[in-house]
Amino acid sequence: LKEELDKLIQLSNEWLVRKVADHVDEKTRITEIFERINEARVQFELAIGIRVFKSVYDMERALRKLLFYGLKPSKIADHKYHLESQEERRVRREVCTPGTRVRILDDIITWAKNTSRGSPNVYWLFGQAGSGKTTIAYSVARRFEFAGDPNDTIILGGNFFCSRQFEESRLSKCIIRTVVHHLALKCRAFADQLSDFDTVNQNVRAQLEDLLIAPWQASKPARCHDPSKPPQHYLIIIDALDEIDGTGGSEFLRNLLDVVDQNENRLQGLKFFVTSRPDPNLVRHVDSLKSKQLYRLEEVPPEEAQYDIRTYLMAELPHFAEREEIKGLVVQTAGLFIYAATVVKYLVTRGRSEQQTFLTTLLAPSNSFNLQSLSDEMPFTLLDALYSQILNEAFRDFTPEQNGWKDRRCILHTFLCTAERTST
Repeated sequence: LKEELDKLIQLSNEWLVRKVADHVDEKTRITEIFERINEARVQFELAIGIRVFKSVYDMERALRKLLFYGLKPSKIADHKYHLESQEERRVRREVCTPGTRVRILDDIITWAKNTSRGSPNVYWLFGQAGSGKTTIAYSVARRFEFAGDPNDTIILGGNFFCSRQFEESRLSKCIIRTVVHHLALKCRAFADQLSDFDTVNQNVRAQLEDLLIAPWQASKPARCHDPSKPPQHYLIIIDALDEIDGTGGSEFLRNLLDVVDQNENRLQGLKFFVTSRPDPNLVRHVDSLKSKQLYRLEEVPPEEAQYDIRTYLMAELPHFAEREEIKGLVVQTAGLFIYAATVVKYLVTRGRSEQQTFLTTLLAPSNSFNLQSLSDEMPFTLLDALYSQILNEAFRDFTPEQNGWKDRRCILHTFLCTAERTST
């Protein structure tokens, strides 16, 4: 056993630098090693009992984990990935503030936990940018990954949080292979059926069929072997498909919906929760499918959105609680969580007096009259007014006629016009 384990360790070290072309040869060598390990296990099991079996199982599990990296999963798209430093400034993932989004979260959790055949396999949550879709998706992911109820019949099977900020999380071809990798680590029966990773760089439909549907169907006997015990169900979360390059997000969702609709029986045990911006063509397409559930964030009653935003602002800016500033901000947000989040992000790094000055200026009745239109046809929105106020604060010490402002501006314009991006 020690000799074979040493070979596995050597193989795992080699794997990090080997090319995918060597995959078949690797599998052959691994199979031979495990055959010898199995022979040794049979001989030793009689002498030292189940401990040897556990050791072999642990080795096999570790090796499987190594093999699954042939799927080329995205690490940063996983909700568990710890964002820090520059990453955290580019992408924010936070759970919903306690007491907010109660109705929608309850609706999603109820749907996910309903594992009956009559429950839709796909739940599509869509809304405009800044309406809080990612925060909702992140909350659902954490709920089913870490805070599961003992009575839950479903756990988080896989997830992919799209972001145009990082290459590996904005390509549609990375979604399925990452989700499959997560699912294989959660479901042993499914992992046992994974052997061919040739489609990892092919189109979404090919990946869905070869990496997900076929292995999942083949794993059914092992997953459902005990009629007296309901099989484990798995929730797949895919967030912010509109962040995928080009039209890849809409195309991915259309492919996913079609495949799920056509293979409903083959995908029993899997449920998909997806978020994106609205796409009228997809809405009409989804309405024609058999198994679906739609939720439009725009349909949230205004009073509910205002209550959630008020609760969020009072939690993040407690010293302004129940003051007129909070009431004014709630009105200004017009139901957009991104407005409230931007205000909070700007204020939390400043002292009380600066916060007060900023809010007084932002909420002043005359503020809207100071804003000029981008053109006669495109007036500033409320969110533009917020960004304008932040920029005004940033540039308040500069005047066009002082401190060589014009020269500095010309230099900055030159940087903006370079053929290649110029570093700071």
